[in-house]
Amino acid sequence: MSETSDAQRHADDMDINIMYEEQLGFTKVIELLALSKKPLVGHNMIMDMGFIFRQFLSETGNLPATFADFVAQWKKTFPQPLYDTKVLSHSCGQNIFGVTDLCTIYKNCKGVKKLANNVQVEFDTVKQDVFSIYSQEKNQQAHDAGYDAYMTGFSFISIAKYIEIGNVCMKDGVTIAQASSQSSILSQHTVAKAKKASKTKEAVKPKEEEKKGKTKK
Repeated sequence: MSETSDAQRHADDMDINIMYEEQLGFTKVIELLALSKKPLVGHNMIMDMGFIFRQFLSETGNLPATFADFVAQWKKTFPQPLYDTKVLSHSCGQNIFGVTDLCTIYKNCKGVKKLANNVQVEFDTVKQDVFSIYSQEKNQQAHDAGYDAYMTGFSFISIAKYIEIGNVCMKDGVTIAQASSQSSILSQHTVAKAKKASKTKEAVKPKEEEKKGKTKK
């Protein structure tokens, strides 16, 4: 009788734990994101952040009274960096994007010469058949959660790489427009070094001639 009762109690505990895990739902994902400390990437994500805060972080179910309070409380759970592709797209300058909805940004990252080929992605359609739909590249899957996540990630990497290249070019005195390819970056850098070396030689020559003249006297 005792063994039966223990077995039944154990089964009941298992059922309760399963029910508890099911009720946690997406909270488990939020907890994993917080524990990972990895950067969070999204598109136009302020609304998402507000929703996450109200549903999973707020004790009252309300947003803080001020934005400063919201940021301070958000960082207690998510201290890692945040990257918003909509905001990042404005950092590229030169009116590359214009319209900054997710589909347009993704399309430009695939098609605009300055951004294209920064990222290469291949879908593993062997292990996951669903990826065969994504690989059609017709943007017909927009607003599908998985595909939106893919477009956001792809756009983030493309823009980040473009900004990185731009920073390198500006450091070397080369404009982004001149750096449409790696060869142009190298050629411009080489020309700049050659000009600098040439000016140095021209400055040294008069001094050498002056020394020779003094020696003859």
